[in-house]
Amino acid sequence: MASHSLLVIKFGGSVLADRSAVPTVVREVSRYLGTHDRIVAVVSAFRNQTNILEHTALSLCHDPAPETLAFYMGLGEMHAAGELALALQGAGIPATLRMPWD
Repeated sequence: MASHSLLVIKFGGSVLADRSAVPTVVREVSRYLGTHDRIVAVVSAFRNQTNILEHTALSLCHDPAPETLAFYMGLGEMHAAGELALALQGAGIPATLRMPWD
């Protein structure tokens, strides 16, 4: 019976400082492709994006509904995940973008 391995890698804001860090993350993911069947890359927002989103949200509404604020502030992670998925696909690496609610 074949062994199936899953590797979960977390890339936080210290690694994903901005878009220029995406190729480094692509290289890191590709490094493990030969030794793992599946790789899940979990990403944080690019550095400072969560703070920017929070500031913007609170400038628009001083008392937002918690679920609205949570969704809006999660846009930073969605943006970084989308850019990583596109960069992986651009490098010829099959990638599927998943949201937390998937």
